[in-house]
Amino acid sequence: EVREYAHSTIGMPRKEKFAYIFEHIIGWDKKASIKQAEAYVEESLKIYKPILAEANLVAGVRDFFQNTSNLKFVCSAAHLSEVEDHLYGHNLTPFLLDWYSTTDKAEVLSMLKRKFDTEVIFWGDTMPDYEAAKKADVHFIGVVLPGIERPFKEMGLPVIKEFSTPKKLLKL
Repeated sequence: EVREYAHSTIGMPRKEKFAYIFEHIIGWDKKASIKQAEAYVEESLKIYKPILAEANLVAGVRDFFQNTSNLKFVCSAAHLSEVEDHLYGHNLTPFLLDWYSTTDKAEVLSMLKRKFDTEVIFWGDTMPDYEAAKKADVHFIGVVLPGIERPFKEMGLPVIKEFSTPKKLLKL
């Protein structure tokens, strides 16, 4: 049951995922579940940080970041230190205006839309990414990663497997 839940919630922040497992699957009270979830997140950082910092980029993303003039942001459910380790490790920060670690991507997307008074396109690889884009009323493009099934194409959404043609991507 835990494995099924974990796989069905890819893209959800770890703290929320752990808290749900402790409270609803294991049966702990809410306060104990939240406290234990916080402890697990801290422990998981020790495991995931080095792995995520060196995780490969989606093909073509560096070229896309470097060679497009539009404003670019990263919005992730991952812990801020993981996001920053990945961005700094791949030297992507010079191409970004800002980056966000949040449990509410829709709120960040809505804020960016208001702040810059422009259309926002959110590239995402999880269903929570799509749901955040929909809630914030911004465009969404599904990024399909090797070996990971997502229903984006079946839903009629634009889908990419790599960022190798930036000019074409901006016309989607």
